[in-house]
Amino acid sequence: MFKKIVISVVSCLLSISVFASDKTILSQVETMTVAKSGLRYHARIDTGAGKTSLHAVDLTIIGGAFKKMKRNVGKIVEFTTENELGEKKRIQAEIVSTLRVKNSQGIETRYMVKLDVGFPEKLHHIYVNLRDRSHMNYKLLIGRNFLKHNYIVDVSEKSALVL
Repeated sequence: MFKKIVISVVSCLLSISVFASDKTILSQVETMTVAKSGLRYHARIDTGAGKTSLHAVDLTIIGGAFKKMKRNVGKIVEFTTENELGEKKRIQAEIVSTLRVKNSQGIETRYMVKLDVGFPEKLHHIYVNLRDRSHMNYKLLIGRNFLKHNYIVDVSEKSALVL
């Protein structure tokens, strides 16, 4: 009986380590890209954020905007994004939904678009909310919707950032 228990525990531990080894370990900050922009960002990895957020200003709804943001779902939004080096790019994406976010300033509604985000060799097609992050240190915030693609965050690791 004892032998069966030991074998079961060892098998369980081995399967956990195999599962964990399939995941990519990220540090608190990584150099990442948004494919349509071609820019590299110092991306803050935030396990507390549900969705990924990208710096976006000068939003224009192609064909005109409705006052109620939800009515613009399905339209194309054009916006300017900028990385930490001040490099800018104007890009377009389809609005797939809106998101109500509660933060220290209150409640705000943001557009959600689908973009390819990640490392140049490994991008993920994910929902990204658009927000003016000009007053923030990181122009790209990576949320759990990206991390669920087999990533683990090691907060003790500091990344060597290269843009």
